Amino acid sequence: MSMNAGHKSLFQKLGRKILAVSVFSLLVFVLSVSAGAQKKNFLWSVSDQSGVRLHILGSIHLAKENLYPLDPVIQEAFADSAGLVVEVNAEEMDQALMAKELLIKGVYSDGGNLWDELDPPTAAQLRNALSGTILTEEAVSPMKPWLVGMTLEVQKLLALGYVEEMGLDRHFIRLARQRSLPVGELESAMEQLEVLSSFSEGDGGLRYLQVTLIEIGGIEEGMEKLFKTWTSGDVKGFEDIYFSTFEERPEFFPILEKLIYRRNENMLRRLQPYLADSASRTFVVVGAAHLVGPKGLLASLEAQGYKVEQR
Repeated sequence: MSMNAGHKSLFQKLGRKILAVSVFSLLVFVLSVSAGAQKKNFLWSVSDQSGVRLHILGSIHLAKENLYPLDPVIQEAFADSAGLVVEVNAEEMDQALMAKELLIKGVYSDGGNLWDELDPPTAAQLRNALSGTILTEEAVSPMKPWLVGMTLEVQKLLALGYVEEMGLDRHFIRLARQRSLPVGELESAMEQLEVLSSFSEGDGGLRYLQVTLIEIGGIEEGMEKLFKTWTSGDVKGFEDIYFSTFEERPEFFPILEKLIYRRNENMLRRLQPYLADSASRTFVVVGAAHLVGPKGLLASLEAQGYKVEQR
């Protein structure tokens, strides 16, 4: 089935937002608050013998206005920095090109049909999830499973009032421009799209869709827990729940490996020039899931000999 003008318009609107939740789709349903955790922020300083080199903030890519104002400790860390690095600079994205690439990579070119790829339980879950959205069974039928998962995630979040414009990445990009600070990125939009579209291989796309369908069943409650966890800086609770979920569902581990662990390695390499710059400090905003755990950026930085301190 070919894509019509309505599909193209949808992708032009969603191109940037789809990338904004590329990791977010694995984040919400595994978060909770650990009782009694000491109040801190999802913010760390990274130091060497010459002092603080980086401030790293775990990002929430889509948010509501009530996330602000941020804790003064976060604001002070940004004021202390001479540059900003974000996961991907969505404001520099060529949205027309991204919409085109989504059509190329996320739509069957051989006449395939999504519903032919799904087992009965997954198909039933998807039909239930589509209800109450602007998406129809016919609209998603030409899409590959991974793109359906991402598009559905975006629609659910938007319906709940979570928008990219209120996300931490966009917030700090605006502040950096006000201060005329340089803005770098750890990935390009196309690199993120390549990761997502790689789920077309094998049954990875189906697994990705299945993860999304698990998540959105409790997305409203999950979002509330997400913000409480982020606000309290409850890293232990985050780690326990996040990683135990994938231990309980080993069939989803390849998703975690590709979306988080492999990208962590690339991000770590791209942080090195900022770590080596002893003349200035950099404020880094990256998805919270990339920071924690034994393969997270924080653990890797500690392994390189840096002092990593939660603020």
